[in-house]
Amino acid sequence: MKKLTSTFALGLLASASFSMAAQATFEQSATEFWTTHRTAALMGDFTNNDNLDIFYGGQGNNLFNDPVGWWWQIQQNFCINDGNGNFTIDGYTFQEREYVDEESGETRIAYDRVWNNHGLIGSTYNQYAALDYNNDGLLDILLFGRTEWDIFLNDDEKNLDRYLLLYKNLGEGKFELVQEAAFPKMKPDNDSKNYSLAVGDYDRDGYVDFAVSATDLEREDNYPGRTVSLYRNIDGTGVFKDMKIAETKGGVYTNEVKDDDGNVIVEKQLLEGYFLPVSGDVHFADLNNDGWLDIVVTGWADNNWDGIHNAGNTGKIYLNQNGEKFVDATPDTPGFVTLRSSASSIADFDKDGYLDLFQTGWGDNGYAWNAFLFYNNNDNTTFFEEPLTCDNLGLDGTEGCRQIIRDFDGDGYLDIYYSGSEGCQIYYGNLTGGFNKGEGLPSYSSGHAAVGDINKNGLSDIFMCGYGDNGAYAALHLNTTASVEAPAAPENVKAEVIDGKLVITWDYDTDEAMANDVVYNVYVKNAEGKVYTVVPANPETGFVKVGYGRTVGIRPQLKEYSITAPAGDCTVGVQAISTANETYSAFATATAEGTGVAAIDSAADATATYYNVQGQRVDNPAKGQLLIQVKGNQATKVIF
Repeated sequence: MKKLTSTFALGLLASASFSMAAQATFEQSATEFWTTHRTAALMGDFTNNDNLDIFYGGQGNNLFNDPVGWWWQIQQNFCINDGNGNFTIDGYTFQEREYVDEESGETRIAYDRVWNNHGLIGSTYNQYAALDYNNDGLLDILLFGRTEWDIFLNDDEKNLDRYLLLYKNLGEGKFELVQEAAFPKMKPDNDSKNYSLAVGDYDRDGYVDFAVSATDLEREDNYPGRTVSLYRNIDGTGVFKDMKIAETKGGVYTNEVKDDDGNVIVEKQLLEGYFLPVSGDVHFADLNNDGWLDIVVTGWADNNWDGIHNAGNTGKIYLNQNGEKFVDATPDTPGFVTLRSSASSIADFDKDGYLDLFQTGWGDNGYAWNAFLFYNNNDNTTFFEEPLTCDNLGLDGTEGCRQIIRDFDGDGYLDIYYSGSEGCQIYYGNLTGGFNKGEGLPSYSSGHAAVGDINKNGLSDIFMCGYGDNGAYAALHLNTTASVEAPAAPENVKAEVIDGKLVITWDYDTDEAMANDVVYNVYVKNAEGKVYTVVPANPETGFVKVGYGRTVGIRPQLKEYSITAPAGDCTVGVQAISTANETYSAFATATAEGTGVAAIDSAADATATYYNVQGQRVDNPAKGQLLIQVKGNQATKVIF
């Protein structure tokens, strides 16, 4: 499919007479979910049985409204899938208790709160991310949001007006807070409307990392009130390190501090290594197909010192330099004009193997409420140029929505679902590169949907929660369109250790992969049984455990991936997964002899001495080096 220029696309849409294309068919699940709003939802296989479960929080659950009278109670609902599409809801509930009124002597009914079994705190205006931070094969949860309106919270919980928390999956439907993962107080901008969490292994050390875009941080007054932060996972220990490794054009600075007369009493100071302070969306995306996850951010910036983009709605592109740093590659000309007060998404709309950027929201400079589609121009310099807009695409401009991009009707063209806006809407892609408005799904606000395959036909079902015509709303809409074909597994998978790296290669037809929106997923199982995956999946069955975040998979033009080599022998696998629907192949596997080398954090031990394999002393070890660490009377091979 060729890219369409703005003029060409507009001409096609204006001149062609389209009949409404076939649409996906949806059927509401029989499960009665507890209704909430002011929340987002997450699908993932948290019970490790190859079925997708659902998390969602929020307020306004009708379960408490009548007869209990506890209005606007905060929620955290874990909906456990039994494998037949039926869900058991583990959330806050209540039980009746009889008591005798001391004054009247009458027997009355009291209602006591029953706390959930899963262990996550209630949350509102929240976001989630699913990840296996410790490689134990169980999906853990990042919970990002705040508490609000709950008479049952203790004093500590009432103070959680904003937070980012990591919960470890203990199995059997239970989670515990990871105390080692202590992040500053912060919250998503624009409530839960943005995609403010991105998960991926940016440095390819075999442990998944994450990036966050946020506002209202707990720090000095003259620091920017917004942030993009990159947290590196330290060996699955639960400790995450805030990595200041960005080279931002023009730099990032603190704010000046002035006295009552307007005199500057504290000059602005350079914040070395900071990403541009933006609150909004953050995405991991391999924009240049070099095998390393880059960072794309869009939203609102307090201060931008690059001399090109002013404070306001802003976008930034940071290219990953082999996991060591990120370089600001935002195009100077034309300016990277973006939208705000809504969300952005990453997908390959034109099937050329390069990831594009889609946005909705408000645009300054006359764009108003709009939708933008930036095609990736593949030249590795400007990436995104002038976008196609609503008028070109047949879309509506809107505010406050997330988008979910999938091929819902299975016709080979990506569709767009506006989730949680003032008017939820599905748009079906067509052969011109434009979209036709669909029908048949309910509309709601103040909540955001999640997708995944509940009924196992390979297409995306939609779980919706929010505020509809009759109050708080939550429902699962099953996609009953005819099933789609899964991609074939890769062939000729091989693995070997080269210079301290485990290098995995495979074969697959690139044209077929691009035409079907296929990316590759890799797993590595080490001698201790720990399993690392690029995208969370079951190594035995191939089941992909998440309904969101598949685009961090390895791009279709690439046939090689490497990570820091684990100690001991290991098994590796490669599978093909679709980013257009929910299908996947089995893993094709291979084995490799390990190095017997310990992987350590990149900071050198001050009590140790380091030598290269030729016996020469190395005073400043660099990332990726294979060295001999001598500490006391013990010598150990290590890789940084």
